[in-house]
This record gives sequence, structure tokens and C-alpha cells, in this order.
Amino acid sequence: MLGSASLVAFAPATDLARSREFYRDVLGLHLVEENPYACVFSTGEGTLRVVPVEAHVPTGYTVVGWVVPEIDETVRALGDAGVALTRYEGMGQDEIGIWTTPDGGKVAWFTDPDRNVLSVTQLTSQAKRMSIYADYWAATEARDWDRLASLVSDGIVGTWPQTRERCVGREALVRFMAAYPGDWHLVLQAQHVDDAGAATRIAFATDGETMAGLTFFTSDSNGLIDSFIEFWPEPYDPPSNRTGLLDRY
Repeated sequence: MLGSASLVAFAPATDLARSREFYRDVLGLHLVEENPYACVFSTGEGTLRVVPVEAHVPTGYTVVGWVVPEIDETVRALGDAGVALTRYEGMGQDEIGIWTTPDGGKVAWFTDPDRNVLSVTQLTSQAKRMSIYADYWAATEARDWDRLASLVSDGIVGTWPQTRERCVGREALVRFMAAYPGDWHLVLQAQHVDDAGAATRIAFATDGETMAGLTFFTSDSNGLIDSFIEFWPEPYDPPSNRTGLLDRY
């Protein structure tokens, strides 16, 4: 239901102006709106609303976090901006405050002026791969073609064996997806990711009918999707209203 919706996070602030300066000037978030009820920031593909409260008791656990590509660089930049990393007894954090998870991920924590706990995380390679395949389907459902284009390689090859169709290249794929006819929607139901790539199952609904689709993905050394093969329940001829969107083979 909400798999393709944009996330909005909330953080309380006892001094909205002070928090505005921290999130905008220290962390570098883009302030998109300010009023007596909130400071609204854009952050990646999500939104953070910092809202005023009369009193606040810190929770002690993370309330807002960001995924970053290189956590060491981010932590050093936070330090240069005057942000102190939080250390937890027994966590085994390194000399700059980063904790390495059992599966190889990395996390660091810090607080805002109201002692809300914030974090930055560098995902493991498998977690990154899991994210990119889920993001592919989320971007498709959201019709976010710029986002979709950012997830695939320039030379991506997509194949539909049952209709003997193929597309080659990022532009061709985005053009096909954007022009696909009908009022359709999809939901990612399951995925399996390993070093070879991923297999995903989606439920695809159009014209009052829902069917299951199975897609096998691979990605390149840069973590971009570079090929997929898509299967549907039964072979079929491409409908006439998508003639010319893909090549036949």
C-alpha cells in the first residue's frame, strides 16, 4: 500500500530557529518551507519535518537516519562541522566513532540540539544490491523515470522471452516504461539476492486483472542493474498498443 510512497520523517524541537540552523547550516539539508508549525527539509528522496514542542524528553534511540556511500568521509565532515559523534559503552566503535555490524555494515550516531539521536549508515554490498532492485520496482510504480534511469547502466539489456521482445540501453528502457499503456500498478512481493544478482516476484495489476511476474536481474561492478529477464504466467503476443516500443527477436 505504501511501498512506493515518499517517506516523511519527524523530529521535535524546543527551539525551531536553533534546529533550523543545525539541519540547514550544519548538516546541509535543503530548507523548502518554514512556518510557525514546522521547518521542512528535503533529504534525498524523502522529507524531514522538524516540529516545535514545548518540552521534549530524548528517547535515547535513533529517530532519523541517512544512508551514505562512504561513512568515513561523512563522519569526518560532521566532525569538521563541529558535530560530536556519540559513543556507546561496549559497542566497539573505532577511533572516529563508527561501529561495524556483524554483517559488515557501518553505523555512526550523533545528536541534534534537542538530543534527538541521528545516524548515518553505510550498507553492506548485499544490502545495497537488495535496495537497488526494490528501488527499481518502486521507481517504476511511482512513474519516477529519472530515478529509474539512475538505477540502471547505460547499456542495460532487458529481455521478455515469452513475447520475444528486447530493449537495449537506458533510454530505450525508460521510453518503454514511460509509454507502457493502461492504468497499471505493481507491488514487489518477494526478492532473493545473492552474488550473482536477484530474483524478484511482483504482482502486476492492469485492466482489472492481476498476474505474477518473475524477473531475474544482474548488476555491474558499479552496482547498477545491467540486465534482466522477465517472465509472465504464459506466452503471449505483444498487444498492438505497444508496437514499436521494443525490438522483436
